[in-house]
Amino acid sequence: LPSTTLGAGYHEPFVVRGTISSSFMYYVYVLQSKRASGGLYVGRTEDLRQRMREHIAGKTWTTKRMLPVELIFYEAFKSKEDTIRRERYLKSSKGKSTLNLMLRNSLQV
Repeated sequence: LPSTTLGAGYHEPFVVRGTISSSFMYYVYVLQSKRASGGLYVGRTEDLRQRMREHIAGKTWTTKRMLPVELIFYEAFKSKEDTIRRERYLKSSKGKSTLNLMLRNSLQV
């Protein structure tokens, strides 16, 4: 998929000294609805590209009502447990405040 479809913040796999890293990664990501409400969705996945395809195609019931959506932020982790912990935090009240502060320029659309 073109990067414009996945959002301006999406990048290809991590490259180390000219080779693609073979380490398996887990992702926590944030989507923003392009609708007037501009709602946010925080999720986690093992395959960010595939998960974005599912969101964009409306196959995910949690974000179907938010379409169209854009990927505005993601973090990569080597540990699944770390992604679970980070997702829980970003969905908490303090985590939402942190997201709003971190992404304040991205959220001004």
